[in-house]
Amino acid sequence: MKSNSVFLLFGAAVVLSSILLVRLFTSTPVEVKESIAKKIEASRAKSEAPPPVITPVAAPSPSASPTPTATPAVRSTPSPAAMNSPEIAPVVAQEFEAVRASALASIPSRGDLAKLKASETHFTPKTVIEAADQIGRLTELVEAHPELATKGLDFFRQCAENETAAESLRATCASEFKTLQMRSGLRATPPRLPERIAALVERLSS
Repeated sequence: MKSNSVFLLFGAAVVLSSILLVRLFTSTPVEVKESIAKKIEASRAKSEAPPPVITPVAAPSPSASPTPTATPAVRSTPSPAAMNSPEIAPVVAQEFEAVRASALASIPSRGDLAKLKASETHFTPKTVIEAADQIGRLTELVEAHPELATKGLDFFRQCAENETAAESLRATCASEFKTLQMRSGLRATPPRLPERIAALVERLSS
């Protein structure tokens, strides 16, 4: 910007000196004209000289004013558990809680099964089938949303450790826990089971 201003000033000086020269030659005596002409020529020659070169000012050396050392930003490293736990969308979390509550409520107790009529015990009781369907819904939801794996493991452990629940359903939940743990690769404490239910889980897994 400053160099452009210098060249504009130089051009304006040349034009102005030419105009003055013409005006003086048309309105003054010869002797004065020659004297003034010499001065104008000298002025013109001076104005036609190349514009001064603008030398940039050198920046001060680093030793003159030491640059302060920037303090590196401290970044917190997420824990492995946080890295392996994807965020659960609110709508998915709400659906899971609804299915979980429905599944837990549908699980019949051994006392409920003991009240069934003899004709109702020849085959798998309807209440057990309905509970199995609810548990299946939760299993499908966890399979569709791997981020629910931790919550799914918690549910299956709670179901398997429910001492009042029907043993067939406890075994089913323990088997689902085992399958989900293997598929997700998550570390989780397996449910505590009586020997007879643990043996039933082994048969279901075989």
